[in-house]
Amino acid sequence: MKIELTYQDLRALTDTRGGELISLQNAAGTEYIWDGNPAFWPGINPLLFPFVGTLKDGTVCFEGKPYSMERHGFARRMDFAVAEQSENSILFELRETEQTLAQYPYPFLLQVRHTLEENGFTTSLSVTNTGDRPMPFCIG
Repeated sequence: MKIELTYQDLRALTDTRGGELISLQNAAGTEYIWDGNPAFWPGINPLLFPFVGTLKDGTVCFEGKPYSMERHGFARRMDFAVAEQSENSILFELRETEQTLAQYPYPFLLQVRHTLEENGFTTSLSVTNTGDRPMPFCIG
């Protein structure tokens, strides 16, 4: 689901799919975010979690057990919940599911906040281990 943010002469578009900021435009309509042109690269502004990059043979071992995961993890392909929203800010959340636990055996809370500000935007990320054992991860 696409959600619009505005602040002064800035307009942004976010997407619950992947928790992404997918557009940022000024009053003149100048676009500052890559448009996902598939002739070059179809992604826009993906959030990479719990891994950045490609796993050898698409597999990683946690506590001696192999798990399969696609390149750059699963967050960019999942629907995030909207936890908070205002005119110029949105907080997306992603928690473990049966699907994520089959690939990554750790409970977590991933939060992504996009905020429009006077001269652009900020994106902040927070990862919380909601389990009781160490949780390895990368984010990008």
